Amino acid sequence: MKHLSLVLFLALLFQAFPVFAQTPNDPLLDRLWYLDRIHASDAWETTTGHDGVVVAVLDSGVDLGHPDIEANVWLNEDEISGNGLDDDGNGRKDDVHGWDFVDGDADPNPEDAIPFDPSAVSHGTLVAGIIGAVGNNAEGIAGINWDVRIMPLRILNRQGVGGEQAAIDAINYALDNGADVINMSFTGRNISTPFSHAVKKAYDRGVVFVAAVGNDGENGQANLNRDPIYPACLKGALDDDWVIGVAATTSTDEKAGFSNYGRNCTDISAPGVDLFGTSFYDPDNASFDERYTGFWQGTSMAAPMVSGSAALLLSRFPTLTPAQMKIILQLSVDPVKTKGTAWFGQLGSGRVNVARALEFAAAYAPPIVRGVTKTPIAFAAGPGHLPEVNLFTSNGEHLASYLVYEDVVAGGISVLVDDFDQDGEAEFAVVPRSGGEARVKWFEMDGTLGAEFIAFPGVTGGFALASGDLDADGKIEFVVSSRDGEARLEVFTIKGEKKFDIALESNRGLTVDVGDVDGTLGDEIVLAPIHGAPVVRVLKGDGTPFNTMTVGNPAQTDGIYTALADLSNNGRKQIVVGARRGGDQWVRAFNFQGALTDAFLAGAEGLADGMQVVAGDVNADGRDDVIVMSDRNPTAIKAYQRGAEILSWGLGNDIVIGDTELGAWSF
Repeated sequence: MKHLSLVLFLALLFQAFPVFAQTPNDPLLDRLWYLDRIHASDAWETTTGHDGVVVAVLDSGVDLGHPDIEANVWLNEDEISGNGLDDDGNGRKDDVHGWDFVDGDADPNPEDAIPFDPSAVSHGTLVAGIIGAVGNNAEGIAGINWDVRIMPLRILNRQGVGGEQAAIDAINYALDNGADVINMSFTGRNISTPFSHAVKKAYDRGVVFVAAVGNDGENGQANLNRDPIYPACLKGALDDDWVIGVAATTSTDEKAGFSNYGRNCTDISAPGVDLFGTSFYDPDNASFDERYTGFWQGTSMAAPMVSGSAALLLSRFPTLTPAQMKIILQLSVDPVKTKGTAWFGQLGSGRVNVARALEFAAAYAPPIVRGVTKTPIAFAAGPGHLPEVNLFTSNGEHLASYLVYEDVVAGGISVLVDDFDQDGEAEFAVVPRSGGEARVKWFEMDGTLGAEFIAFPGVTGGFALASGDLDADGKIEFVVSSRDGEARLEVFTIKGEKKFDIALESNRGLTVDVGDVDGTLGDEIVLAPIHGAPVVRVLKGDGTPFNTMTVGNPAQTDGIYTALADLSNNGRKQIVVGARRGGDQWVRAFNFQGALTDAFLAGAEGLADGMQVVAGDVNADGRDDVIVMSDRNPTAIKAYQRGAEILSWGLGNDIVIGDTELGAWSF
């Protein structure tokens, strides 16, 4: 059978008008009439998005440097930027932020070389902004998702035309790299079997597809029941509806004059006229000298309204299937005005209402519950104080205090929380931080001693403690490191049975973290200097070297704090770094290859007080947060999620933190 080639075109109509707006925070927000129409502000009372949700935008490219999009651009953490290598082995070199399937390179930005169609060049950037322009950042506009990951996949050239194979390859790429939603604001009149297979494969693996139904309303081909258009009309052999087709409506919930219709292909409607949004910017080209433009119209703009709504639902209900997503979106609509028209009942179930969709979704999947964590947060005594561990809830409520050693430990103690015995309940462990022997003890949360043992027999000084499953056998190991003098590690079972030790080529003490940083079986060991340059070493679970990386200014020799946190919600921990006293108050995160993945200022710019860091899920939303405390003023504690403060505590005089590190915990 001969396959018909699909030529793709933008489902867009464009007309420009001057715009002027000024409002607080996102200053151009009042130009986005559609946000009120789809009840986005009501939805934001429940969720503003989640950076664990990935939306692939198959389009003409996305302006990666746009100030309202840049922070929400997807990052391929398995790829190292600019080294000319295919680090993740997917056949594409340096695909850090997606791929250009038109030119076959790692730059998915739009192109504006002559000849070009201005509306085509900016098309993908506008779509991306509707879905996920960063919200509440005092810049431009806000997307339906303030927080999301946009995966730019360029399949359309600068005139808005592309080939079917590019779309197939982009769908497969999106699937292989974790996309949850794929937005397809393009149309074609034919479809091939390979394209159908690519869509079905991704749909069967949980990807939500959303497509524009096209803009033939004024040329006699608007009725999709008679003249189907793809990919919106794509269905399976048993009439399985793999793609949510979206028609365009006006501000008064009527069909936009240009919009196609037809119950066989149109599942839902969304605003698609007089739209203002993010635009490709090139100061050297007069056609692109504005970062925000309007007013746009087309079903191309209606489709990302639904893609953005689907992403917002997934941020709250991540287990929803594509079939459930379609049903929820359709059941929760507001009516459109079609009575007495040729398209009565032909615009899908109605106009999308994302706030009501969030309410309906609760009947299909359990939400992520936000609140106080069940696992306590532990703080340990500082130097010269009673060896006391204090337990708190995540909202700062004091639960209990325990004396964990008989005598004062001169250098204070370090504390660790984990489910050491794998009984489903957390325990806490301690070790002297300085000035004693390495007597490791772990306790149940009611203070009952689980076990104790001595690491480094005959050695006194300071020690650090971490735990994890190093050999993927389902059992937790303790890793003890020497903080003073010669750098050494010893690994024990939770009963204190020594498994192995590691002598390291260093005369400086180290802190230790354990976690899965590369996504393979077994946890890795991450070592950081207490003093000296910010060089982190990563070891495999058996102690063999894995990687060494510089995670800060090499000239800064005050040492660093580290923690491991899955900030991208992809099953791999990032290495979170804070400077010790004498360094700045920025918090930075790196992947196991040393690439910077996140950074935020947790204190004051220019203040050299350092910033202690630990990680844990303090608000019980199912993802790791970063908890910080100034190294010089350890009384105010704050928790951050993707750089935004979510919780804070102030410790009273009865709780002694002193100069010790924060306790670490996991859930």
